[in-house]
Amino acid sequence: MNNFKKIVVFVVTMLMAIFLVACSSKSDLDGTYTYKEDGASMMITINGNKGRVKIQAGDDNAALNLALNNIEFTIDRESKTFNFAGKEDSQLYYSVSGNSLTVRGGGFGSVTLQKK
Repeated sequence: MNNFKKIVVFVVTMLMAIFLVACSSKSDLDGTYTYKEDGASMMITINGNKGRVKIQAGDDNAALNLALNNIEFTIDRESKTFNFAGKEDSQLYYSVSGNSLTVRGGGFGSVTLQKK
């Protein structure tokens, strides 16, 4: 009987650990990431399985900046992609290392943003 209790405690502990890891993996990406260079900037805000990207061009072209503001996307955490519905080249790949978010694809190479 004593061994049975130990087994039950062990199984419950392992299940709790699995649930904690599963819950924490979704929120570790959440936050605001920024990149600035040569007068251009990019900001990505992530909350849950949704995100928004804002790009500011360096030439102060109002029409271009307006077109690149607040573009929404969904996140596929399994394939590590940002998916933009209805957009050409609608998928970007991402990776996270500490406070750095690297985004690649879409014909622009890669860019690394820092978490605020």
